[in-house]
Amino acid sequence: MQGEERISEGGAMDGAGACAACGTNNPPEYRFCGECGIELRRSDSAAADATMSAQGRAGEVVDATTSAQGNAGASYQADAPPMSDRARLRLALLGSAGALALLGLLILPFGGILWAAAPFALAAVSAALAAGALSGASPTLFWADLAAVFGGRDQAGATQTRAAEVSQERATPTEPADAPQARAAEVSQERATPTESADARQARAAEVSQERDAATELAVAPRDAAAPERDGDAWLWGLTERQWGIAAAGAAALLMAVSLYLFPQDPPKTTAWLCFCASVALALGAVPAIEGRWSGLATRFRAGARISFEARALLPWAALGAIALFGAAVRLYNIDALPPGLWFDEADNISQALHIVNDPGSLDVYIAFTNLPSTFPALVALVIKAAGVSVSTARIVAAAFGVAGIIAVFLMLRHMAGTLAGLVGAFLTATMRWDINFSRIGMHGIALPFFAALTAWLTYRAMQSERATGFALAGAAMGMGMWFYTPFRLFPLVMGFALAHRFVFERQGRRRLLLNGGVMAAFMMIVTLPINQFALNHSEEFFSRTRAVAITAHVPSEDLPRAVWDNFLRHMKMFHIKGDPNGRHNIPDAPMLDMASGMLMLAGLAVAAARWRDPRFAALPVWVVAMVMPGVMSIPWEGPQSLRSIVVTPAVIALIAIAVALGWEWLRGARIAAARSVAPVALAALLAWIAYANINAYFGEQANHPDVYSAFSTADTLMARDMDDQAQRGYSPMVSRQFRYSS
Repeated sequence: MQGEERISEGGAMDGAGACAACGTNNPPEYRFCGECGIELRRSDSAAADATMSAQGRAGEVVDATTSAQGNAGASYQADAPPMSDRARLRLALLGSAGALALLGLLILPFGGILWAAAPFALAAVSAALAAGALSGASPTLFWADLAAVFGGRDQAGATQTRAAEVSQERATPTEPADAPQARAAEVSQERATPTESADARQARAAEVSQERDAATELAVAPRDAAAPERDGDAWLWGLTERQWGIAAAGAAALLMAVSLYLFPQDPPKTTAWLCFCASVALALGAVPAIEGRWSGLATRFRAGARISFEARALLPWAALGAIALFGAAVRLYNIDALPPGLWFDEADNISQALHIVNDPGSLDVYIAFTNLPSTFPALVALVIKAAGVSVSTARIVAAAFGVAGIIAVFLMLRHMAGTLAGLVGAFLTATMRWDINFSRIGMHGIALPFFAALTAWLTYRAMQSERATGFALAGAAMGMGMWFYTPFRLFPLVMGFALAHRFVFERQGRRRLLLNGGVMAAFMMIVTLPINQFALNHSEEFFSRTRAVAITAHVPSEDLPRAVWDNFLRHMKMFHIKGDPNGRHNIPDAPMLDMASGMLMLAGLAVAAARWRDPRFAALPVWVVAMVMPGVMSIPWEGPQSLRSIVVTPAVIALIAIAVALGWEWLRGARIAAARSVAPVALAALLAWIAYANINAYFGEQANHPDVYSAFSTADTLMARDMDDQAQRGYSPMVSRQFRYSS
């Protein structure tokens, strides 16, 4: 990253072809350094000057090339053969299929499936014709036509041939990397020879230009695996990729405006939701287009790129899959009967989901009764459509978020501290009692650890790559977390600290970091615009629950500082000494962590402090402190509140995992052979003990605790089940007359 920063600040290249980052000499047609992958930023004229100065007579060859083909744009058009009629027809059919499918989606909420069936059927026929009938069900010809449409230079059917030629040229040692430069020198010398005609010189110059263009097209950088198209090249229908990106951003803004206009209107709101989702998708697709990433991806496939895996590289993913399956089994086992009752909030989520199933068009952005966005009940509605209504309907959605959190923690820790730390973190997430408990309750909170870990992983990757696309994805993930539970509103402070840390301690690339941070914030706002609109239009309703549980509503102002401090101390003690007293959240008053995990968390804090120059590690203590504040600033006699502090769990797991990973490295690097051999056994024994302590505590002590039993409205649930059983037998529930007319 530092090399790329130097390029953007101090010039693209040193000398004729030396990369400013690593000093490697590169051919002038390369857009990326062949050694380190850094983009060689320079203008087209500077690139031509650098190329010709290496041969001594650069200007003459450029002039000859220009005179032979008119100019750079004309040269490009001359090299690009016209698109075949079959490819044009295929593109028209695909476009028609997309338009008809969109029309069907717009008709569906108003006219129902009967009216929408016709455009959907026509779209399917059009797509089938485009994909199979025109090519005789030949996938190779289909992709070749797409390459002709989107590739810009290769003819239909020539992609595979060009890929084979590139592979052969790279494997041939007799063809040097600077062959186009040598040919340019020959042309320069021959032009100086009076015996050669002007037409011959122009023809040779045109040949050199073609070779240079081919080398530019097929040059592959180690990082992106393909050089993107030149900024001035037409990408599709006469527009460059950047122009398409800007057009997509404009379309996204228009669709967002339509959705924001429709959301406050009376139901149905299906069109508003479709416009909003399409707007976010277009906005996310516009950023890589503006950066030129889509053309790089297309160039890979035109050059015959293939995705290959090594068996050894798949082992961590296989281990992650096994851990995720184990975590799913722990979360789904006996989920109908444990927790024993159906708590009010769970029942309310199922009730809201049933309303969505019966009237999908009435789905609003915010549900006033639950004082939360409608996303979680909407997901529960999908389960109801697929499997019907039961006690476990909402709990299945919660369990799915719990399993997704296992994967997200792995990705985050793998980026921070390596594969071992990632797998350890995934296993700890799968077996942590805190996470298991809320993964088996049909409430919103369990979604937050997933979105927190996902946002952190995307942010750290973006900080490393310094690409706006990565920051856009991170901002979108952070915005999605806002659609679930209120405490996530503080999580931007954690990622903001990581970015500020990078800005303070990394002098180079500060301007780019500021711009990318703005992109991240913008996409967070884009994804949350409907919620923000509702908050502005219905502020009393939106903030009513927050005001009701805030510590300021329950403590006099003169006692507020002392109350906040005492509540903060209670939340700091909940990890090791005294935990959440609520039976729905915990074994009443038991520490939230087992003894081994608690000790390892303290060791992880020491490791994070020692690595304070790394923003990923420096952010972990801030993450812990910041994300217990939703519990600290709420009703004091409920503290410590593990549900409102649930966003802290990925940071806690990260601290434990990095401590375990450090111990593994210490044992494996020990001089004593016995210590090295005992490391795998010690790691397995430690993880097995932690898993047993947490799972046994949940299914044993916590499941049988009387306060836990009563905290889930178990008596009411049992009565409701008995009444339902009696109704199935033909009985009708009766209500005493003395209650029938009572107010």
